[in-house]
Parts: sequence; C-alpha cells; structure tokens
Amino acid sequence: MKRIVYLGLAVSVMLFATESESQKRAATMQALESGLATVQKGFLYNNTAIVDKGAKELQEQASHINSFKIDDLNKDDAFKEKSYAHNEAKAIAQLSEKIANYFKRNKKEEALAQYTQLQERCIICHKLVRKW
Repeated sequence: MKRIVYLGLAVSVMLFATESESQKRAATMQALESGLATVQKGFLYNNTAIVDKGAKELQEQASHINSFKIDDLNKDDAFKEKSYAHNEAKAIAQLSEKIANYFKRNKKEEALAQYTQLQERCIICHKLVRKW
C-alpha cells in the first residue's frame, strides 16, 4: 500500500513540475511577444521611451529562455536545439539593445532593420526548436 501511495505522489510531483515548466515557458513567450509589440508601438508613435521600454522587456525576458528545458532530440545530429536556443536568447538581447540605441540616435531605418532581423530570428527559432 505504501508503494502505491509513494508512486502516486511521485507521479503527481512529476506532472506538477512539467506543468510548471510549461506555464513558465508560455509566460516568457507571451512577455517576449509583448516586448515586440511595445517596440512596434514605439515606432508607430515615434516615441523613444516606448521603444526603450519594449527593448528592456525583451532583454529581461530573453534571459529566462536559458532556464527552459530544451532537449537535443537527436543526439547524433549536428544541430543541437539547446545551444541554438541559448545563442538566440543572447541575440535577442543584443538586437533589442541595438534597436533602442539606434532609435535614440534618430536612426530609425537602422532600428527598424534590427527589429525586422529580431522578428526573423524569433520565427526561425520557433520553426527549428519548437518544430512548427
């Protein structure tokens, strides 16, 4: 009887941990999407403070990607999802900083080019890591 109770408890803990990881990932992705939208809103309103706010949100949320549980599905494959995702998180932080800096210096075309590159990287990462 004790074994059944312990087994049930262990399964419950594992399910809770998995759900918690999933919820954390969803919250981070939603916050990244919100940061992108904030930057875009700053572009549309020509407002440096809004662009900067969105860029800072992107930088903050990109640091949370490293805590995701991402498994390298095929250990023999040259492509490793985990290291790719970690590199993309760093790129998101760098690109968002460039966006804010270009916009502050009134180089809006360069800021928009960096924003476009950031969006492209997000989409490519989702295709490769999340298997869209």
